Amino acid sequence: MKRMILIAGIFLVFIHCNQKDSQTMNNEPTPKLKSLVILWTSSDPEVFNKVVFPYGLNSKKQEWWQEVELLIWGPSTKLLAESAELQEKIKTLQTAGVVLTSCRWCADQYEATETLEKLGIDVKYMGKPLTDYLQSDKRVITF
Repeated sequence: MKRMILIAGIFLVFIHCNQKDSQTMNNEPTPKLKSLVILWTSSDPEVFNKVVFPYGLNSKKQEWWQEVELLIWGPSTKLLAESAELQEKIKTLQTAGVVLTSCRWCADQYEATETLEKLGIDVKYMGKPLTDYLQSDKRVITF
């Protein structure tokens, strides 16, 4: 029995090594996912300042992702509408090429639609688009 287990283990190691070798021999890079959606829901300004903003900005500037979208959803909508400091940082993200989108239902609930639109944010109903993102090859992270 021990001999069979040893032979099976050697066989699995052999197969694993051959798979890695064939990937290396093809000299084909591992395909990168191209689109990142950052779903920002937190009303905590520290989450934006210490996580969402720097990661979103660097993801675009350092070309970690070809497309970066910041989706403003829920309580983050109110926070952004009320904070001149965060609004300035949003402009920095726009300048870097980050796509800015906000959920219209959320913006309407917080009476923030006009403010967000003046910032150049695309305010639209996002339930279906978010579902599509989650069912696609886009990567969605939530903060």
